[in-house]
Amino acid sequence: MKKVDLHVHSKYSGETTLCFFKQCKARESYTEPEMIYEKAKKMGMDYVTITDHNAIDGVKELIKKHPEDVFMGVEFTVLFPEDKTQVHVLVWDFTEEEFGILDQKETIYMSLEIVYVKFGLPHSVAHATYSVNKKLTIEHIERLILLFDCFEVMNGSRSFSSNHTLYEALKTLTPRKMKRLTKKYHISPNGPDSWNKGLRVVRMIMPDYGLVLLTQKQWQLLRRITFTTFCINILRQKGVTVIISI
Repeated sequence: MKKVDLHVHSKYSGETTLCFFKQCKARESYTEPEMIYEKAKKMGMDYVTITDHNAIDGVKELIKKHPEDVFMGVEFTVLFPEDKTQVHVLVWDFTEEEFGILDQKETIYMSLEIVYVKFGLPHSVAHATYSVNKKLTIEHIERLILLFDCFEVMNGSRSFSSNHTLYEALKTLTPRKMKRLTKKYHISPNGPDSWNKGLRVVRMIMPDYGLVLLTQKQWQLLRRITFTTFCINILRQKGVTVIISI
């Protein structure tokens, strides 16, 4: 079995959407693409990709240096056109020309039409229970279940409850539940066995200024101190004096 981390950010991802860090104008990641490659290989990954937000500069940089084991990846922000609710969708193994077409498709329906129907590209909903712009509801998630076949169910930057709730919800889908959702939203489900979702596991955290691959157990142990350290470093960058009392 080949191993690869399918959700990783580099310094090319732009500013973060996380509330606290957004106020500081912090970036999503400060990691150099080559550092991601080196860490991934050290952790036993057979292949490497980078999924920056709506950008492929970082992964292109790696492909030039390591064409034999790096492939294209991106995390698109797409919208439900009815109310502008944002969702993140991961897409892999595309060409630069295909990226140019995909980058122009703002709505979730148009993006899915291009990704799945026209190009047949591998893709997944990222952290489906995370409300990117504070508008996500259970109705949006139910529509995602109809529209998509693959979901990220373990993401180190999300809480255990968020990951576990999504995993359990997807694992207990049945043909009867899918039929009920189809009738509710008038959306045909994706695939003949749409209740059998692909559940993709991502193990990573954000210590200091970068993403590192760790096991879920290690993430749970290090989460508090890592998050605190990251906050302190961001504040110090902004000229804020931080005093730690031990």
